[in-house]
Amino acid sequence: MENSLDKVEQKITNLNRKQLLSSQDNKGAPLVNTKTGSTKLSSAYAKKTGKRRPNLRLKGVFQFDMFTDFRFPNEYFIQSSDSKQGFLNAMYKGLFGIASKNRDKAKAITGKAILTDYIKSVWSKA
Repeated sequence: MENSLDKVEQKITNLNRKQLLSSQDNKGAPLVNTKTGSTKLSSAYAKKTGKRRPNLRLKGVFQFDMFTDFRFPNEYFIQSSDSKQGFLNAMYKGLFGIASKNRDKAKAITGKAILTDYIKSVWSKA
């Protein structure tokens, strides 16, 4: 039997991606560069990229390689298999996880999957 949680992995990962694209960490706060202590990019890098704040671009490998690993129905870990994960985790704390403002969305997504699996399980035994 296929697990419904497998189907929602991408939806949960996308919630995390949206936070990063909005320059927000897993608490909903602005991403802060740990080296500079600032929420803004350096003036040289901002001029080069045309951005003022970090957003960890969607088209980058870091974003492409993000995934959600469900350990239990109510416990999951979001991470990236990109080689820059360690560097970016050190540069910006709180990259992975669902901010409180998005937790209701995440609960709705996973709750529906859990209910679907429960119904399948009950009907398969009948």
